[in-house]
Amino acid sequence: MADIHKEENRYSIKKNELNEWHVFSAKAHLKGTGCKPLSEKSICESMDRDEMIEEINCLTDELMRGLCLEKGRIVCGTCVSHLYKTLSDEEETIMNS
Repeated sequence: MADIHKEENRYSIKKNELNEWHVFSAKAHLKGTGCKPLSEKSICESMDRDEMIEEINCLTDELMRGLCLEKGRIVCGTCVSHLYKTLSDEEETIMNS
C-alpha cells in the first residue's frame, strides 16, 4: 500500500523576460495537495523564481522531458540535461554484457 504522505519528484518550467525557459525542482504530495518548490533557483542556477513571467507546474520527469522536447531550443540545455539519468559504470557494464 502506498504511503499517502510520501512525496514524489516533480518539476516546474518557467519562462523569463528573454523568452528562455528554465526547469525548477519541486516535490508533490501523493495525497493531491499540490507541489512545493525545492529551490528559488533553476536547476542550472541562472534563473530565480521571481524572474518568471509564465510557468507550468508540478510535472513528472517524463512529462517534463516531453514538454522540453516540444518547446525545443528555447529551454535551457543545462536544465534539460538534468532530466536524464547517466548510467553508472556498473549499469553500463551490465547493459553491454
